[in-house]
Amino acid sequence: KIDDLNGKGVFKFKKYINKVLNIDLKYVEKEWIEIEKFNQLRNFIAHNDQLDKKRDAGRIRKIRNIKGIKLVDENNKLRPHFSDSNSLYDLIGLINKILDEVYNKRAVHS
Repeated sequence: KIDDLNGKGVFKFKKYINKVLNIDLKYVEKEWIEIEKFNQLRNFIAHNDQLDKKRDAGRIRKIRNIKGIKLVDENNKLRPHFSDSNSLYDLIGLINKILDEVYNKRAVHS
């Protein structure tokens, strides 16, 4: 069951799909990488809403690669701004593609 798996959030979800459902997500690996970028953005907003340029360089790189997200410099701290709602629709599309893959693989195994 999912509580027996280590990890948190989307990483635990991915591990559950791989280990418990026995579904390989290799066909949606590109989408999964994008989901991980959005996860970085989510964690950033949920936990501190500002990034230190030196300390958070890796996280900054991932967030900057999300289409439609701008990081605005405010006193050497970066804050995210959505340039439009398209990035949210992109996220929904990514999630749908991954869930479709899981559903289709699960239907084959049933």
